[in-house]
Amino acid sequence: VQHERLRDQNKIVVFDSLEEAGFARSETPIIFFSHQWTAFEKPDHTNQQYELMKRSLANVCDSKGWEIEYVFVWVDFCSIPQVNPALQSLAINSLAAYASIAQAFVVIAPEIAHCDLGTVCDEASYHLRMWCRAEQFAHLLRNGPENMWLASGGAVAQQVRGSGRIEADFLNSSALHVFGGECTCCRLKHKGMEKCDRESLLIPILGLYGELYACRNMGGSKLIWEKIVAE
Repeated sequence: VQHERLRDQNKIVVFDSLEEAGFARSETPIIFFSHQWTAFEKPDHTNQQYELMKRSLANVCDSKGWEIEYVFVWVDFCSIPQVNPALQSLAINSLAAYASIAQAFVVIAPEIAHCDLGTVCDEASYHLRMWCRAEQFAHLLRNGPENMWLASGGAVAQQVRGSGRIEADFLNSSALHVFGGECTCCRLKHKGMEKCDRESLLIPILGLYGELYACRNMGGSKLIWEKIVAE
């Protein structure tokens, strides 16, 4: 459901600052759903991702002991304004922040044929998307992989712990190279667009790299920093 429709139905919770969101999460967990769009104009044209999100939400809440009625959910199409370009730009700039403060990060990657391209959208193609890489990077940098979940195929989300699948894919693939990912805007040659999505993401990612540099000798940040330097 589009952001504006949910807003008009009073189903959107708006935080005016990252500090406010951080305070709210101490009482109400935030689950961040990360997925790729399966059509140029629609995020989930078959509704398969949505159905998998619902099942995964229930599974994560059950595993964590959370009451589903008292959990915040972040999903791009619902949480980012779609009509007003200025508001959309501001929300996009906060995307990495929300990914980083979420108590659970859930990758939704069932196998679906792309509506316009006919190519397969799955876990492998998810890792190629620039926005997906940015979301992973933001969460992993601040939280590690302990609360990252993966729902692929028809299975509900399964938690990945320690040096599990998401961490290995993230560090051993090109996912650390956020801007090397694919963008729909570039594929469409930016027709009717004010700027490339890479430009929109530049400042948030620079901020994350600055944070990584400041913490480069600490715990999980040290591992990621050494990986970047080595490449």
